Amino acid sequence: DFGNAKYWFRRVGDHPVFEAIAQQSGGYYQSPQGFVDQCQSAVASGDAGAIGQCIDSQWIEWQALMNFITEQ
Repeated sequence: DFGNAKYWFRRVGDHPVFEAIAQQSGGYYQSPQGFVDQCQSAVASGDAGAIGQCIDSQWIEWQALMNFITEQ
């Protein structure tokens, strides 16, 4: 859920992967907290385009995190 996601992002704090995600998502993902808010709004409105952008950005997020982990 959105509140839980924001809780865990607060626990993470700043992370080097966030900048890469913002760049790779074309700026759609500016910050983790803002991204959660965007996705919550997209779901609430039922805007299929915005929901699709959230899904695409989330995939970028997962890829960036996995790349970060495997490079360590």
